[in-house]
Amino acid sequence: MQAIEMHYPEIEPIRWNHEELKQWLLDRTEQYHGLVVTADKEQIQDAKKHMADMRKLRKALEDERIKAKKKILKPYDDFAVKEKELIQILDDAIQELDVQVKEYDEMLRQEKLEKAKEIYKEEIGGLDRTIPFEKVYQESWLNKTKTLKSIREEIANVRDKVDADLKLINMESSAYAFEMKEEYMKSFDLTAAMAKKQELEEAAKRKAAFEEQRKKREEERQKRLEEEAK
Repeated sequence: MQAIEMHYPEIEPIRWNHEELKQWLLDRTEQYHGLVVTADKEQIQDAKKHMADMRKLRKALEDERIKAKKKILKPYDDFAVKEKELIQILDDAIQELDVQVKEYDEMLRQEKLEKAKEIYKEEIGGLDRTIPFEKVYQESWLNKTKTLKSIREEIANVRDKVDADLKLINMESSAYAFEMKEEYMKSFDLTAAMAKKQELEEAAKRKAAFEEQRKKREEERQKRLEEEAK
């Protein structure tokens, strides 16, 4: 699409009697610079009158500025409305294409997802219950840059790791092999499974020590009762 060429007249600077008004105001306000207002009532009244007159002039100047701004901006406002009309034409076309492109991209993503599921079935085999698709699936698989070959490799790596880790866990003679497996299946983390085993074994030791102390105290109590009964 070719570049847009927009034609509009160059905006001229505002021409007005700034210097004339500036000098006129300087001449009439010069007398107030350095003026010392005393307690003289007449001077106070004059000062108040002059301030009121200057405030009226100030308001008049501000009113003229606002009026000039509206007048100057009117062509721009008209331009902006028409420019927005052109923008809307482009936005409508962009929106229509965007919807179709997104639908197409989503179709490709779904096709790739189905292919990933097929690869999963091929690679996981009989471990599908142990390693459900949701556990290995990565959102990044659906990116355009992700190849089916790399997806297959990732699934195979997970399969081999889980298979090897479960064999190690099943070889454990620990009384907590079941709990280890349960912990491992949460995130396929062998370190977490080993930590679970250690946690349970330490808890069991603390419990055994507690029970031993409790048994010992009970035996001592019974011995005292027997001696007192003699």
